[in-house]
Amino acid sequence: MVRISVWRSCIALLALTLSSTVAALERGRQLLITEQAVADSILSTVENALWASDGSIAEKPVYIVYSTECGWSKRLYEQSRQLGDKLQLRWIPVAARGADTVVTERSGASVAAAFAGQFGSAPDKALAKRGVDYNYAVMNSLSFQFKPYYADNSFAFPTLIYQTADGVKVISGNPPSIDVLQQEVLTQPGKAGLQPAAVELTAEPIVVHKSPRLSAYVNLNSTSAKVFAAPDLRAPQLDLLAQGFEMPVTGIVANSPWIEVAPWGDRGPKAYIQDELTARLALLSFQVKRSSGNLVADKPLQIRSHPDLSAPVLDTLEKGYQLTKSGVVELNGEIWDEIILYTDGTKGYVAR
Repeated sequence: MVRISVWRSCIALLALTLSSTVAALERGRQLLITEQAVADSILSTVENALWASDGSIAEKPVYIVYSTECGWSKRLYEQSRQLGDKLQLRWIPVAARGADTVVTERSGASVAAAFAGQFGSAPDKALAKRGVDYNYAVMNSLSFQFKPYYADNSFAFPTLIYQTADGVKVISGNPPSIDVLQQEVLTQPGKAGLQPAAVELTAEPIVVHKSPRLSAYVNLNSTSAKVFAAPDLRAPQLDLLAQGFEMPVTGIVANSPWIEVAPWGDRGPKAYIQDELTARLALLSFQVKRSSGNLVADKPLQIRSHPDLSAPVLDTLEKGYQLTKSGVVELNGEIWDEIILYTDGTKGYVAR
């Protein structure tokens, strides 16, 4: 996962690990993404952010990830006034004062006011914070998706993203000429009435149930698990959790197959992994009647993570081997022996 700090120099530096070396960003760098799946994913990430529309030609959108207090972003805004109504800029604020008002009002007037230093007050501060946090995750997601193309770990404000006839264009920093936008942006009538998913996804706080028995999510699947910024497949993807790796768990999203994880620690932003079985098992309610002695296998016995026949098999106790018992569970007509599987105290369950 990545950790991001935003500087007023308009460059966000991404530290992939505590010891990573962060390279300087080449401002004005341009990237044309022609791989369809990657291009679609990047475009979907910005389309579903909380952007503010600036300009009336909505079928020619340009997405701009920026900071309201970035001088280079303000310069782009001033230069773009000469474009008139030749396209629509969709501003995605991720940091600094005024961002909360922009994500709430989502208007060209709010963008202009923030650049002018006129910072209003969002009527619903909690809603506004969720919106700014979502857009911050959009920046994280773009950085994750740019990894195959960029050698350094930086993110420039502003970053422009738009569809051209040849693919999705990304400009890190200010473009060499503002006129290039009206020449390159593809007309897309279907994008004019686009409603970003972030409006729905940030409308209410996420309800999470604590799970005392699941302190960490371990990816036991054969493929990497996708990590999202919100419990929805439309949300920005932040990373991949490889098979066998784990992340700390903070809870289970109510009435859903989503697990809330804390890749940045308890005080950092939360992320979400979709795993219906693990989410259900994490909320499985059962009591353990204390027991002692050893469980001796008279045949190979499967040791599961929970007292449930659909739970993952953690290990197999071969015939003639034994493990220490710690309890007995009766659940849904089945009786299970709880055993101490590993020296760290990890419990496992064996059906009788």
